[in-house]
Parts: sequence; C-alpha cells; structure tokens
Amino acid sequence: MAWTVASAFVEFENTIQPTAVQSGNIQPKINTAHGYLTRAFPATSNMPLWRTVMIGSAAYGTLIRPIDDIDLMAVFDDSQGNYQNSYQNNSQAFIQRVRYAFNGCRIETVGVRGQAVRLFYRSGASIDIAPVFKWGGGGYILPSGSNSWIRTDPDVQIQWFRDQNQRLNYNLLPMIRLLKRWNNGHGKQLKSYHLGVMVARVFGSLNANRSDAISKFFIWAQSNLNVQDPAGYSGDLSVYLTPLARLNLSARLASAATRASNAVAAERRGDNREAIRLWGIEFGSEFPTYG
Repeated sequence: MAWTVASAFVEFENTIQPTAVQSGNIQPKINTAHGYLTRAFPATSNMPLWRTVMIGSAAYGTLIRPIDDIDLMAVFDDSQGNYQNSYQNNSQAFIQRVRYAFNGCRIETVGVRGQAVRLFYRSGASIDIAPVFKWGGGGYILPSGSNSWIRTDPDVQIQWFRDQNQRLNYNLLPMIRLLKRWNNGHGKQLKSYHLGVMVARVFGSLNANRSDAISKFFIWAQSNLNVQDPAGYSGDLSVYLTPLARLNLSARLASAATRASNAVAAERRGDNREAIRLWGIEFGSEFPTYG
C-alpha cells in the first residue's frame, strides 16, 4: 500500500525485480552450461569453445520476475573452417552438434528452441544458449532457426544499453522494467528487445518521475514503433508486427495513454487515491493500492 504515486512506483519496482535468491540461482546454472561446453569443445577440438557470455535482459539489467530464461552466447572458434566446410548451408547441424554436448548431463531436459539450445530446469530460469561463430566482417553469425544464418552483435547491444542508461541519468533500465511488466500484462504484443530500444529512443532526457515518463511513453510510442537495431544488423525491429498487430498495439497504447494522462492529472490535483487506482488498472493487481 502507498500514500503517494511516487511511493507506489517505488514499491512496484521492488515487487517486479528479481529477488536475491532468484538472481543468485542464475550464475550456478551459467557455470554448469559453460562447464559442459568446455568439456565437449576443448582446445583440442576442431571447433573449440572460445567464450560464453550472458546476453539479453540479464546483461542489459532489465530482468523482471519471474525469470523465465537467461540468454547465454557461446562463441566457437572457426579457425579450422567449420562454417565454410560443414555448416554454411546447414546451420541446424551446427546447433544440433552443440545440443549433443549435453547428452547424459544431469539437467532435467535439453532441447533446441529455434536459434538456441535450451536447458530446462525443474525450478527457476531456463538457460537459452545461442551458439555463434565470430564473423570476420564484424559481429557474429547465429543459426536463423532454419538452415540459414543471421548476423548479430550482442556485445554492441549491451554497450549501447549501458550508454543510453548513463545518458538518461540511470533512469532507463527502471523504465524498461516497468514497461516490460505492463507489456507482459497486456498480451506481450511487443518483443522485449524491441520495447527496450523504443524506450531508449523516445526519450531525450529522463528523471525519476515515473508516472510522467510512462504517460509520455504511451503517447510517443504510437508513432515510434519503427526503431533500428543499435547493432546495425537486424534493421527495423518492428518487422514482426503484422498490420493487424500494429492496429491492435496502437489501440492498446492509445488506451494506456488516456488512462495514464488521467492518472497524471489526478496526481497533479492532489488526488493520489484516484491516480493510484488508475495506475493499478493499467499495471494490474501487483501495483500497490492506496493507503
């Protein structure tokens, strides 16, 4: 419960962030995955493991609870020409070779999920391993989910989010976490990475006034769905949205903008009870109540 909108958002931010226990369970799983890969692809292998590194929300600092999965990039040395000789036209054979590294391991379930090898656990987050080769022209090449490859560069993406968070007075990551929770509560119409880039792109400046910033985002986002991948490889991040999905998303953002504007107006006239009630409708039952 909260007496002011500001304190309600502080409480809500604490509610949606992973707990210390949840966060603490991540690194042991990462270490286990790294260990299996290192043993399966040692320096003497024709495709040795070069490094593993966390990517995605865990690396950007935008995880929210519950933690469904953690993304791990596994970079393999291609000095012996495996890509050219064996996998150029069969990226699924490459990803299956990485999946076989976990045969006989003590992880509950191991499978392939699109572009990643997924390690399922009985409790807590799964680990999604994205196997890649370093690409001479910059970045990495990743199996596309069929037999082709796509270019990507998580290193650039991670640094870009760090730079944008600093530019926006370290208010960017909390905003992304809040809007991820909002997005999850309304059908996950936006992909997580796309949403994060949108939040960073629409703001020239940010302060700690969450209600005002979120209200502005809902207004500005309607005309800022088309944003480019900061790494320079994926182009327009909104291409997955069909015309109907865009129409539905625009309607949802417009509805959110109206309710948010009413909440901000209520807060400005001193009616925190009404403002908190309206934010609670938009963010769901986890949002604190007045009092």
